[in-house]
Amino acid sequence: MKLLLENWREYLKEAELRHSETAFKKIYNSAAKGYEKFQKTGEKDKTWRGAVQIPTDEIYYLDNSKIKNGTILTYFGNMKNQKLSELPNLSKQWDQDKKGWNDDFMNQFIKNPFKLSVLVSDESQGLGSMTTGMLKGDGEQAGWAELTVKPFNHSSSEQLQDTVRHELQHLTQKLNGLALQYGETLDKANGDFSQIKTIPFRDVKQFGVGKETTGLRQVSRAQAREQGIGEDERVKRYLGDDFEYETWMSDMLSDFVRFIDRNELISTLELQFAKMKESEALNFLAEQDNIQKRKQIIDMSKRIGMEPRTFVSNIKKAPSFNALAVRTAEKVLRDEEVTRRFAKESRMSDYVKAIRSLLKLRPKEFAGDFVKNLELRLRKKATDL
Repeated sequence: MKLLLENWREYLKEAELRHSETAFKKIYNSAAKGYEKFQKTGEKDKTWRGAVQIPTDEIYYLDNSKIKNGTILTYFGNMKNQKLSELPNLSKQWDQDKKGWNDDFMNQFIKNPFKLSVLVSDESQGLGSMTTGMLKGDGEQAGWAELTVKPFNHSSSEQLQDTVRHELQHLTQKLNGLALQYGETLDKANGDFSQIKTIPFRDVKQFGVGKETTGLRQVSRAQAREQGIGEDERVKRYLGDDFEYETWMSDMLSDFVRFIDRNELISTLELQFAKMKESEALNFLAEQDNIQKRKQIIDMSKRIGMEPRTFVSNIKKAPSFNALAVRTAEKVLRDEEVTRRFAKESRMSDYVKAIRSLLKLRPKEFAGDFVKNLELRLRKKATDL
């Protein structure tokens, strides 16, 4: 099977779509308390509502100049709901020569965290959601973003973690899409703020949807009935939704890494050897008489319980992280029996259709993304050993 790895995203340097670790820890810890209590006693805590302050650089891809420029307009135009063309101070802070904001103004803004509302509740169906919109109050309008999580609907703490991460990735999509669109508008306006208008949340530019987009959008069962959409088409739209591609990828990877561990598809020793294989200190093909290097080899081989020569030979023959990722990904992407077992153990029957659908809908992208992201997960796992 040819697994393509060259389809890197235009704006994303990380493998998987970014999410705020600060927000993840706080939200998961709050939701986990209720989940653990429910598992022990069967009692459900009352609805809890709060807020999380997220560092700006944990949401936005600030290394992209258009996104960086657009973050400020996202704040004033959407979170403060102000008419951008009527804010003279903004134009004063714009440096026309460098096509960006004055450094002091930009740096001050970056220091201000993004406020995310959080709702932990069991009052509705599903696992979680991310919503954005405008809220009226005291004669003003302000933008809001709220993450809702229903801890009692989850089958495991791992699934709860995945839900929180999944919804935070949607926040990343929404805000970076807005910022990117504003940044592009600024370029076209050539610094003329009279041409800048607020972009509604509903018209957000696609971001974090991969390259091989499908144009599909999911609909609920009720919407499908109203629109005369058959069940097969509804499922196709659900699995192929562009905005769910990155989050689907992360969900499957989390479950697949757990599947690998349960079924011992990759041993701890293989991860250790793959890590050592790339170590500059273990470049066995040169300076073999180096005393310090020989001592290092002897010490490492003792820890693993091997003779030094056997140890060196095994590392040379050991598969790399990429080879391990290709080997295991091939099992779940090509072997129907393994795919079904993976879905069953993950308690996600949709994974069978999801994998088959994404291989058809994104034939040049999905397999390559899955392998590359799995490789990076394995590298992190080896680092944590």
